[in-house]
Amino acid sequence: MASGGQLDPLRADPASAVEEWLAAPEGAAPSLREELFCLASADPDELTLKQARLLGEADIVIHAPDVPAEILTRARADAVMVSDHAAFERPAAGLIVRVILA
Repeated sequence: MASGGQLDPLRADPASAVEEWLAAPEGAAPSLREELFCLASADPDELTLKQARLLGEADIVIHAPDVPAEILTRARADAVMVSDHAAFERPAAGLIVRVILA
C-alpha cells in the first residue's frame, strides 16, 4: 500500500492492481528497498513529509549515534532500530532507512 507500491490506492487504476497482485505467483520474491536521508536539524518538527513517511514505513532504521531519540520515535513502533556501527541481519524484503544528521 506504499506510494508507488503494487497496491498503491492512488495509482491510475487501483482496481486492476489487486487482480495483478492476486495473480502473481506465490513464490514471487518481495523486494528489499534502502533509503538514506540526512537531517537538516535535530528538531523533529523539521522533518520533511517524505522523511516522516519513510520513518513510518521502515522495517529497519539504521541511525547515526547523534540522531536524537525524538526523531527516532517517529519511526514505526515495530521497526528494528540499529546503531550505525552495529551488525544486523539484512532481511530479504522490506524497507531499510538510514538516518544521519548533517
